[in-house]
Amino acid sequence: MSKLLLLTNVLQGLAWLPFNFFIMQLVLPADTALVLSVLMVALAFLASLICSLNIKAYLYNPVSLAVSIFIGVVGAGTVLGRLVVTIMCMVVFISIWYSLKKESDFSMQSAVFALIINVIYGVMNKVAAMSDSVRYGNAAICISVISAVILLIVRQVDDSRSFGKATMDISRTQRKNNRIFGGVILLVLILMGTLGRVSEIYKFVLSLIGKIFKFLGMLLSPGATHAEESQMQQFPGVKPTSSLFEQILKVVLDVLAIILIAAFTVYLLYTITKLIIKLIRNIARWLANREAAAIIVNENGLIDEKQSLYGKNIKKITDKFLNRARGLFSREVPYNKLPDGKAKLRRLFRNFVDKSMQIGITIKKSSTADEISRGASAEVPSERSLNSLMSDNYNAVRYGDIEPSPEDLEILEEKFNI
Repeated sequence: MSKLLLLTNVLQGLAWLPFNFFIMQLVLPADTALVLSVLMVALAFLASLICSLNIKAYLYNPVSLAVSIFIGVVGAGTVLGRLVVTIMCMVVFISIWYSLKKESDFSMQSAVFALIINVIYGVMNKVAAMSDSVRYGNAAICISVISAVILLIVRQVDDSRSFGKATMDISRTQRKNNRIFGGVILLVLILMGTLGRVSEIYKFVLSLIGKIFKFLGMLLSPGATHAEESQMQQFPGVKPTSSLFEQILKVVLDVLAIILIAAFTVYLLYTITKLIIKLIRNIARWLANREAAAIIVNENGLIDEKQSLYGKNIKKITDKFLNRARGLFSREVPYNKLPDGKAKLRRLFRNFVDKSMQIGITIKKSSTADEISRGASAEVPSERSLNSLMSDNYNAVRYGDIEPSPEDLEILEEKFNI
């Protein structure tokens, strides 16, 4: 099993931490619910390791059920709590098994859903007075947001990994994932700003930075701290005045906050302006196409042709938008689900190209399969025959539309089906 896949499963467990805590704290004490929610992350790690052993379902299901019941009985003190904990543990085990065996990746959806849930749960913590649940819930939200962002970044550089079975040409999907990543983060910031959470996060971050600097000041000058405490004990009714260090710190933090807000505002305005300019150019190009069609129509007198060209332009824009919308959460077809041997060989050749680039082979757009094979053989002479077999089969598929033999395909799969 891929280490990256194991990391993805753990990050998904951390991203779902607030949701698990919210469900458990309804039937359990807040501290117990938080511990069990963190334990769910350990279960995701454990389930991934068990699935990597390729055990059968008739062994995996009883083991997962026994572990879930044990955690429910030990962790919860009521019948309802034990039932809820057992069910949630089984959901973790089943979801990991399904994602690995069915090769269905839900990391992107999990990250987006977690960010949305965090906004809703944060508002609930702000409105409701739930004692310890608020403190633990905010901690879970903080962990979840960090994990979801890391998960989006990991998915961004490994969108088509096919669960560790195929390498990826990053240039094919990185632009799309950059747009998705930026759009999701921007949407979450807008929602949090609309619901009044940005100011609280801003205050929390500033107070945390202030406490860190105050702690460092206490370490550097402990005598001043003891003197201030003794003075407060002598005059309990008098509020302590801000020291020069605290005043300087406040000014520095205010300046940094203004700089960050100004930089973010400039970047946001630049992005919006760039999108508007691009939209105007696309509309102008589309109108230019309509104008050219109208000139041809007026010269030839073909009114029906003019209307069909108008409809063609509109259909082209609509189809382009729909294709982008459908491709938001699409991923590469797994290797074992490719339709025929020619498609599988093309996938293997792409993996061969990626591997050649990793060992230092310079590959251009005009490079042929034979050139890549010779370069790889020069770096690793022991694989010369294998590289020649790959180039010969790829040339036959590309130029002759010839299906590779099962024997050759099996040999190449052992080496390049990563």
